[in-house]
Amino acid sequence: LSITNGSFPSGAGIVKNYNNTTGSIYYFAGLFTGSATGSGILCSIRFKGKEGGSSTLTFKNSTTLADYESNSIPFNKEEGLYYVATSLSLLPENQTILAGNSQSYSAFAICEAGSVNVTGSATFSTSGGGSFTLNTFEAHYIGTYTISAEFLGLIGTTNVYITPGTPTALLYEIGNNQTATCTETLANPFIVKVEDAYHNPCSNVAVQFAVISSPTGAEGYSLSATETLTNINGTCSSYLTLGDEPPGSYTIRASS
Repeated sequence: LSITNGSFPSGAGIVKNYNNTTGSIYYFAGLFTGSATGSGILCSIRFKGKEGGSSTLTFKNSTTLADYESNSIPFNKEEGLYYVATSLSLLPENQTILAGNSQSYSAFAICEAGSVNVTGSATFSTSGGGSFTLNTFEAHYIGTYTISAEFLGLIGTTNVYITPGTPTALLYEIGNNQTATCTETLANPFIVKVEDAYHNPCSNVAVQFAVISSPTGAEGYSLSATETLTNINGTCSSYLTLGDEPPGSYTIRASS
């Protein structure tokens, strides 16, 4: 598409041309007075990718570096390999992660004959559920989210499924301070909830209910469940049936 003059050698006379039919580029930079010492960019060449694949950028034998008397100056040249990518792929795909855990992602530019790992040059982001540090995603909140990466205008996506992490809290929900007549079952259950560190509900966690204090002499009291599993909302419950005389206070404990 274009050839842009470099900053080295400063003050040079420039001749440049390119031919897209033959795929050749010509560039001449010459000092007619003075001299140049050091290093820098001779020129910048901009290409437009037309189809997926890879190709080499080679220097012809006519590439020379010479002094003002046309004496050859030794130099090294390193030929290049460039890729034209058609899409961007992310790995791993459709990953399931526990809240609190991390997952590193890799980005690959897909060319006609293969792929190139561009993880270090890609920018990663998420539609929600956590946060990225470079290419590492830390999962926080349950749900299905989209992981994206962008590289030179190419965008690749995959899904991540976040499930509850390790249970860290057992919380009281409802059921406190109820009143009923001896031998009756309380109108409302005692409900507790199990959460992870990000307040996600944790299911299938075993919870034990127990009566830890009752009126002296009272008998026949019972709980509808002494051990149960939390549901999809992270909750479980148990009803208390009061004992016979005498009346008084009962204390229920839930533990896990």
